[in-house]
Amino acid sequence: MKKLLYILTIAIHLTTWAQTEKTDPTAFDKTYFDAMKYRLKEDYAKSNELFEQCLVMQADNDVILFKMAQNYFDAKNLHKAEFYVNKAIELNPKNRWYHKLFVEIQIKKGISQKKANKLINAFSKIAHNKYLVYDLYRKQYAKSKSIAVTYQTPKTNKQNNDFKTLFLQQKYVDLSKKTEQRINDQPDDAKAYYWKAKALSALKKYKKSLEYLDMGMDFVLRDKEWRKKYYQLYMELYQNLGKTKKAEKYKQKLQKI
Repeated sequence: MKKLLYILTIAIHLTTWAQTEKTDPTAFDKTYFDAMKYRLKEDYAKSNELFEQCLVMQADNDVILFKMAQNYFDAKNLHKAEFYVNKAIELNPKNRWYHKLFVEIQIKKGISQKKANKLINAFSKIAHNKYLVYDLYRKQYAKSKSIAVTYQTPKTNKQNNDFKTLFLQQKYVDLSKKTEQRINDQPDDAKAYYWKAKALSALKKYKKSLEYLDMGMDFVLRDKEWRKKYYQLYMELYQNLGKTKKAEKYKQKLQKI
């Protein structure tokens, strides 16, 4: 009888502890921040162990599920990453970051370019941010063993000449609009990003110009001449922003080509 009472007492204590953990926001917050600390240290296993404890307290917390998916993705466990991000999407189907990670997982898994384009196109309808969409295109082409240099077609060479003409005519606003349209139509066109950045630089929008150079950089990694143009413009932009160390960095990159 005493043994039975002891077991019941322990059970009651455990139940009380579990209920306290589930209802105590302080316990949840502490566990969450500890999990994030381990994530920053790239100890994904320990981080997810703590996130699991968070789920005990809040089983339907889509943010925790997403963080676990991120951990598994960074740890290259794509199967579990997909499982947890799908659970997060089920709970919060309108969250664009969850959908973006889902697409990134599919790209990492090596789906075809056609399927990737279809997924990215679907994502663009909920992204409400073109930079997120362009980031997925960059990841897609970086994953590909043979990056599609479709910007070398005669049509786009003609467009490149048109861009250059507008720049020489100092029609920077028109150039900015035309290159933006080109980027929307063909997100892997390195030349369009370059001329968009040139237009913005001429309009003294240096930080915005850098954003477009960053977006186009992945598409010129195999093109020596266009890499030179990019590095030159990077150097000029950082000089204009007064960031001499970064300007010097790209000067050295330019000299090594």
